[in-house]
Amino acid sequence: MTIGHNLSGALTVTGNVVNLTVAPRSQIRSAAPSWSRTRSQPRRTGDVSGSVTESGIVALLTIGGSLTASGKITASNTNDPSQLPLTAVPTYANITTMSVGQNLVGKLTVTGNVTTLTVGGTVSGTVFVQGTLTTMKVTGDVSGTVTESGTINLLTIGGSLTATGIITAANTNDPNQLPPLDPPWLGNIVTFTITGNLAGHVLVTGDLTTLTVGGNLSVSCWCRIR
Repeated sequence: MTIGHNLSGALTVTGNVVNLTVAPRSQIRSAAPSWSRTRSQPRRTGDVSGSVTESGIVALLTIGGSLTASGKITASNTNDPSQLPLTAVPTYANITTMSVGQNLVGKLTVTGNVTTLTVGGTVSGTVFVQGTLTTMKVTGDVSGTVTESGTINLLTIGGSLTATGIITAANTNDPNQLPPLDPPWLGNIVTFTITGNLAGHVLVTGDLTTLTVGGNLSVSCWCRIR
């Protein structure tokens, strides 16, 4: 399904969403030549200021513009566990690939897993994943919150994690300190790279394997660094 402008209403799907694209046609196909566009034509951004709600698998979700402050993307199924359990179980409301061309200001809620999330601008909104967020790449700053309960293999921030930014990989099944026998940890970050400053808060109840900060580090960090 393709929406060639903005989505300001409500889209509700009971089952799965194979492919949802919200973007101007000029972003989907090659842009029209400059001489064919007049000054009176409105700028098409491909923003989501409304809501998208579904209960199954989203294979590909593309937002050409921004998920605005009022925008909500919700993949929710009551059969999903409240966090990644010790014994793996299937999840139902998942997003395989999601990309936001500009900024994520609104709210993304997924009761299952997110495989890949890419944001071309900044993240000042909320990303909440009850299961695992495997890969997240942000071109700009993160001043909002990112929460998940599994293992983040790759987390890249091209700007800074600002003072209001919070990254949480937390699972209540993880012990609050290293026990005599090293158990399998659930809330982990394998590779975390920040090009700018780390001024926000990082909470990891398991392992933080590799952390690279290109700027200054003035952070509240609760984690176990390998």
